[in-house]
Amino acid sequence: MRSLSSDAFVTTGKESFVYHSHHCEEEWIYILSGQAIAKIDGEEFEVFPETLWHSQLLQ
Repeated sequence: MRSLSSDAFVTTGKESFVYHSHHCEEEWIYILSGQAIAKIDGEEFEVFPETLWHSQLLQ
């Protein structure tokens, strides 16, 4: 099992990551402050502080 942790600061109007998917890894994202639009599988979701998001592994 591999564990990796990182943090990122995203400025207003910028993207955090290019659209991607995971075949062998899970991804957890926790919003500390601010708000954003998350685009997941073609849908848009507003995220706010204390939002926790978990990506499912693709089968």
